[in-house]
Amino acid sequence: MSSFVPRIAAIALAMLLGSLAGLVLGQYLRMPLLSSLLGGVCAVAVMALIDTLRGYRLINWLRNSHEGQAPRDTGLWGEVGYRVERALRSSERATTAEQTRLSQFLSAIEASPNGVMLLDAGDQISASTPSATAASASPTSCAHRHSWLVSRTTSLPAA
Repeated sequence: MSSFVPRIAAIALAMLLGSLAGLVLGQYLRMPLLSSLLGGVCAVAVMALIDTLRGYRLINWLRNSHEGQAPRDTGLWGEVGYRVERALRSSERATTAEQTRLSQFLSAIEASPNGVMLLDAGDQISASTPSATAASASPTSCAHRHSWLVSRTTSLPAA
């Protein structure tokens, strides 16, 4: 709502200035009413064109790779661009943090002397540690030395 009032005021001011310019030109052409009306319409059309160009610039940024900053326009499109960029960067930071946590977890599992196998939804091995792979070749001979953790990848808790 805070960006709505200045937006309407800018459109009204453009219409007034366009109408005044049309009125002055209309006095010269002896058609003041028509010129005033056309001046106001042209001014609003220019404002709409500028607004559309700002929107397209933001849409192009959203369609592309999101590298760099969002278009820094004033008004509605600038605010939308800023908020979308902030949400996108926050999501990227969260994804990076989760990837780091996953990498640390996998490193800890890899360093563990226990064998770990991760099963997919079809009970097929999707990942395993080297000690689990070695033990799976001969599970009876290694059963006394390894404790086994078998987990379905679909049942891992969400972070």
